[in-house]
Amino acid sequence: MSTLRFLLLEDDPSDAEAIQTMLMDSGMDYELLRVETLADFVAALETETFDLILAKCGMPNGDGMAALEIATALCSESPFIAIAASVDEERAIALLNQGATDYVLKPRLGRLVSAVQRALREAVERREQQTALRERQRTEQMLVEQKHLLELIALGHPLDECLAAVCASVAQLSPCTTRACFLITDAQRLTFPRSITPNFPPSFGQGLRDAPINELAISTCGTAVYCGKPITCEDIAQDDRWSQGWRDLCIAHEILACHSTPVMRTDNLPVGSLMLCFDQARLPTDWERQLAEFGAQVASIVFERDRATIALRESEANYRTLFESVDQGFCICEMLFNENDEPVDYRFLSVNPSFSRLTGLKQATGKTARELIPNLESDWFEIYGKVVQTGEPVRFENQSTAMSRWLDVNAFRIGEPQSHQFAILFA
Repeated sequence: MSTLRFLLLEDDPSDAEAIQTMLMDSGMDYELLRVETLADFVAALETETFDLILAKCGMPNGDGMAALEIATALCSESPFIAIAASVDEERAIALLNQGATDYVLKPRLGRLVSAVQRALREAVERREQQTALRERQRTEQMLVEQKHLLELIALGHPLDECLAAVCASVAQLSPCTTRACFLITDAQRLTFPRSITPNFPPSFGQGLRDAPINELAISTCGTAVYCGKPITCEDIAQDDRWSQGWRDLCIAHEILACHSTPVMRTDNLPVGSLMLCFDQARLPTDWERQLAEFGAQVASIVFERDRATIALRESEANYRTLFESVDQGFCICEMLFNENDEPVDYRFLSVNPSFSRLTGLKQATGKTARELIPNLESDWFEIYGKVVQTGEPVRFENQSTAMSRWLDVNAFRIGEPQSHQFAILFA
């Protein structure tokens, strides 16, 4: 535990010595700064921080509450113990109501140590409570931002718009002046061909274009992607690990320190980097590191969504080509049941071009079998109904007098059982 720092306001040397003797005998590890005037008291509070303030009530050139008022204004988080020769009940209540932690009478200095220990303990508990409250509030705010961002992603907003929204959320959640941007890798992860820089002038994004990704420490983002881990630069102006061109670009845009976190795909390949930019030379706080991880994770979801969308489009295109080019007839249908769960009809949801050629049925999509073929044999409904109800595929040849055709049929259930959908492949 670090040495405690106490401030004592006392103009009487003998009283100050008595107070110090009490504290020394307590065994506490502390340093004490004694001042004799309110002016020195103010100067000490303006330039230093203290774990505890002890102050005489009734200083010359000030009423009995002056020291407490000054301490409350300049150092409200430090516990304050008033020391007085005497305090009537009204003055004691006023001291406590205005923020004093306790008061000790000079004739009873024996209770000073216990009052100090209690004040320090309560200050620690109060700080812990305040820290827990701030963390809870931050977590709640992060959940609100996360919900907003995930809604944008789920609604299909473009990648650039989603990433710009992540930058805005990170800036919103940061208690300090923090700007965020993304650098996006090329397919080979060799350069950053483009960036998302909503909080910067266009010149910053232009300066980042085609920045290399390698082991040469050109920039924090390049190194973060190359190494696959967060990289921090505490002082861009003084840290000569990085290229001069990148440092000059950052400083020209008032970026004096930064923290870069790689954005990883689910297969652990990097697709970009989130860069937190600070207007002071400093390290990121623990909360800012959490924000960087939060932003990178949400960005990863955006990239995965786009990757899945592209793959789906390609798959759908391949399926559509196959669907439309095969010589066999193919259709997707929905089985219709009556109130007794008996199959009575089915609706054509999708048909391929060969369907019409092989069946003679035109514009079948959206219509039911009975609408198109009113006297269709009941065994067709029974066979397909069993496929839907059991999930067991079936292959058979059957004649349809109503259609004047023999058909070689493969039928199988598709989708969830409750959808009652099935597919037919026939010739």
